[in-house]
Amino acid sequence: MLIQFQKSDEMTLSESEKAVLSLLAKHSLVRRSELISLLANENNGANMATVRALMDRGFVGTICPLGESSYILTKEGARILKDDI
Repeated sequence: MLIQFQKSDEMTLSESEKAVLSLLAKHSLVRRSELISLLANENNGANMATVRALMDRGFVGTICPLGESSYILTKEGARILKDDI
């Protein structure tokens, strides 16, 4: 008997979600203003709504080291990005 497992839709990343996670993996810590600028320059359809959706799924976290919200890739976000590539 062969059992096959498929990724659920909840664990599947869209291209814009992959782009956001890749940016955060590359930059480690990104201030909100920088992230908005990076997303606009990448022209991949990602925006802050994409970031919020990734936060809701636990793939992106926020910290406020110097008064401005900054975004980081969580361990779960790094794992799902690695698994999805």
